[in-house]
Amino acid sequence: MINQHDVAKEAGVSSASVSRYINNPSSIGLKTANRIKAAIDKLGYRPNFTAKSLKTGRFHRVGIISAAKGPFYWDVLDYIEETLSEWGYFINIAITRESEQSRLKIIQLVKNKQVDGVIIFPLLSGEDDNIIDYLKKMGDKFVVLDRLYDDDSMHQIATDNYEAGRTAARVLLKRGHKDFLFIWGVKDVFSAHERFKGFYEELKNAGITLEDNRQIMGEFTAEHTYNTVIDSFSELPRFTAVFASNDPSAIGFIRAAEKNGLKTPVDFSIIGFDNADFSAYTNPRLATFRQPVQTLGTLAARMLISRIEGKKIEERRVVLKAEFILRESVSAIF
Repeated sequence: MINQHDVAKEAGVSSASVSRYINNPSSIGLKTANRIKAAIDKLGYRPNFTAKSLKTGRFHRVGIISAAKGPFYWDVLDYIEETLSEWGYFINIAITRESEQSRLKIIQLVKNKQVDGVIIFPLLSGEDDNIIDYLKKMGDKFVVLDRLYDDDSMHQIATDNYEAGRTAARVLLKRGHKDFLFIWGVKDVFSAHERFKGFYEELKNAGITLEDNRQIMGEFTAEHTYNTVIDSFSELPRFTAVFASNDPSAIGFIRAAEKNGLKTPVDFSIIGFDNADFSAYTNPRLATFRQPVQTLGTLAARMLISRIEGKKIEERRVVLKAEFILRESVSAIF
């Protein structure tokens, strides 16, 4: 069985260096850390966390409570897992929309003290608020992702979706648009509300009201958006600009509009969200927002590890900026 001594020999370092790397990768110089990591990967070494747990009282396991499945969640989870893995942590994932049993899965692990901490993407729901309340009672070894609470005691990280919504409105207003549509995501997702709120309020500041008949339920999917628009296209008011809560919704709308004889950006402009892989290859290429998914995932994992390790965190509430990417789906109508 491969042990730390074998890793040290392969990397050309001391066993003490390997031990420090396993316990705290940042305590080792980058060059040495890379050699140790390469040796671990080559030899397939796996630390004996069972023995370590008996000594430290930690399980080196983190619970992840995700709101849903989808590109955004999986991208962020990849970076969470990558960072946690570097520190010797494994993850258990529960999807809160799947079932009540899934929702309670991580809570049971917390109750039984079988996870050292939790990262949660909470929905706008009473059930998820109850989970947050329970986690607060159990201590502060949890991090909230993709939702902001008016509670400075919690560790929370999110993208500034409100400002992104305002930016989308400003981009379209600047190009002369006055007739708008908004495509909703799922209404129990915090980010969908924030994108709408920013878009709505920036239009209102310009003297434009986004009435109910200018809001389309897209559910974050191309299929749902397409079918909804196909069924109700004749009832839509005049529009020249659309802001969709994510890229699949934008694509669904574009295809439905084409079925009804409209083309982007000739007849209307459209902006999506999340910079999905396909967005740069659509025809025309889709204007969108890029979320800092790597920073979201890496920072959440590091923040949680700091809490598990008992380290103080100065900034508990982190709000990151989404980057607007202008592409050919947006044009002026002057």
